[in-house]
Amino acid sequence: MNSSSKSVAIIGGGISGLTTATLLQLSGYKTHIYAQELPTTEVLQSHQSPQFASLHAAASVLPHSVQTPKTNYWTAISQEYFRILAFTARYGVREQTHYEIFEQPFLEAPDYSRFLRNFEQLTNTDLLHEGVPRRPAADSASGWRFDVLFCEAPEYIAYLYELYRALGGTVSLLNSGPSKCSIAEYLKLDYQYYVNCTGHGASRFLSTNDVFDIDDRPNLPNYEPLNDMHEPRFLRGHYLRVDIKQPFTDAQGRFFSYNYTPTAAVYSTATGAPADVYCYPRSDCWILGGSRQFQDGPLDSSGAWTGEDTVSEQEIFTGYDGKQIKLPAAIFSLNDELLERLTQGRLSLRRLRSDRPDSILPGIGLRFQRSGNTESVRVACSRVHVGTEKYVLHNYGHGGSGFALSWGCAFDLLKLLDQMTDRRYSPAKPRRATFLTGHLATQVLLDELTQRLLNGELPISQFLTFSAGQSQIDRYGEPTSSHDETT
Repeated sequence: MNSSSKSVAIIGGGISGLTTATLLQLSGYKTHIYAQELPTTEVLQSHQSPQFASLHAAASVLPHSVQTPKTNYWTAISQEYFRILAFTARYGVREQTHYEIFEQPFLEAPDYSRFLRNFEQLTNTDLLHEGVPRRPAADSASGWRFDVLFCEAPEYIAYLYELYRALGGTVSLLNSGPSKCSIAEYLKLDYQYYVNCTGHGASRFLSTNDVFDIDDRPNLPNYEPLNDMHEPRFLRGHYLRVDIKQPFTDAQGRFFSYNYTPTAAVYSTATGAPADVYCYPRSDCWILGGSRQFQDGPLDSSGAWTGEDTVSEQEIFTGYDGKQIKLPAAIFSLNDELLERLTQGRLSLRRLRSDRPDSILPGIGLRFQRSGNTESVRVACSRVHVGTEKYVLHNYGHGGSGFALSWGCAFDLLKLLDQMTDRRYSPAKPRRATFLTGHLATQVLLDELTQRLLNGELPISQFLTFSAGQSQIDRYGEPTSSHDETT
């Protein structure tokens, strides 16, 4: 491929790489994704350890634990894009009721409630309703419900690849391309611009003696040296994949999901803080969690976990390959208690496990951040010299917030690339009056939204007013300690 200011190599085909490539392609850049493996439903159905955690995600468009002052800003932008994609069910995106319930007397509404639809603080009367997840033995409770955007992960990713190709994007698997281990191999290709979306492999991927940084351009936006100065930070999560192929609906027939935090005496983290469980029903299965265990630093030489361990009672489940996996017992028992109450006894996980033991399968996923005190997410650019001047842009470190931040981070990366190529923004195109369907309609709406954001026509900046002072914000909108965890 001939190098030009509009040709970009995207390295990594997960949710961040795919979303970035789609937005750049939509905005007039010619992109090519290089991936080790594509996150398809065939990978998910192969019953192997997931190469792409994206397919196993609960995938609500809410920011889980992540360190960056731009959490809410990126999430707000992402929600604008996801609302367009939620117009039709075939894209795998929908809006549904979500509950956050805590066994505490009262909690103030979280900051992120400002950009959620139909946010409602629950009253004591609300919390006693059978349609609200609450442990019957709970002495007290508080919480809220709201409308959350939710991605059916396998369906959404398959659609996004379909849209990307319809926009002219192309893909190569790494078994027929350059080595997956080093940025130096990619820099031999005929591109001037590269986007690094390699996730947890970024430190190794960027570490090379064959590439020289050039840092003599102070006007380069968001400049950082190529090698990552931060150590990796991993967040481990246990979950159950339940073979129920229908979404969860309430008495009004609406889809809904929940996060539920009991007292620490019922379920706690290694630090003694209350831990939560969750239920995110998808059309292909239900994802039940979870645990949030923290490790600062890389995995050991064999890839084994050396971070926080499970301190609560554990239970053994049998995985796809017959291997036994220990999970915190509360993931099963507490969700079973909540779901049996919510369905008035129609669903019992205990009965399901007894009747169909292979229908409830365990999983353990790792989410990657960076160990910076304020910026675990890296959206930046590097200028390097490998016989000629080239640029590497970075978009990784999202922890458990890959979906929630996907469009927001991709949008910021688009702005960086536009500045570097000196591309001028044009006025937003008016929405077409004619009726459009399929990819063309989606393209028109996404393009219009992008142009309006680039021109500052939407008041997204308001969300920086309450996030800039918080270096880390968890899913409940509260600052968290350095040992907070996410699935």
